[in-house]
Amino acid sequence: MWTCALCNRSFRNQNQLHSCTNDGFEGVFGKNTPEIIEICSTFIQLAHENELIRISPLRNSILFAAKNNFCAIKPRKNHVDIEFLLDDEINEFPIYKTQKLHGNKYAHYVKVAALQEIDARLIEWFTISYKTNAGLAAS
Repeated sequence: MWTCALCNRSFRNQNQLHSCTNDGFEGVFGKNTPEIIEICSTFIQLAHENELIRISPLRNSILFAAKNNFCAIKPRKNHVDIEFLLDDEINEFPIYKTQKLHGNKYAHYVKVAALQEIDARLIEWFTISYKTNAGLAAS
């Protein structure tokens, strides 16, 4: 594991190419509504429950990583875009789009506009995405 001295982000590879940002969470949230910030905070809290998950706030998103990035949340004006990776393609609500990446990896996209839209299923997908990325059994 290598940590960039400028932005303090951790990476799998030594001197990995990346975009440094030191804006922190304040830079990501900008002028978002309290509801949008609370939606993002829910995922940040989930990640904090597991010390192996690295959280990287960038200019317009927050990345979650174990070995590699497995989830990104992007606060928008009226909703939060959530992107996560799974080994199997799931085509059910609230997933509005999937994209085959490489091998057996699929990106899944969900829009969350209200805190109550974060249900047990969405949290389960986040957890499975993490466990798969970390090489743990996704039970």
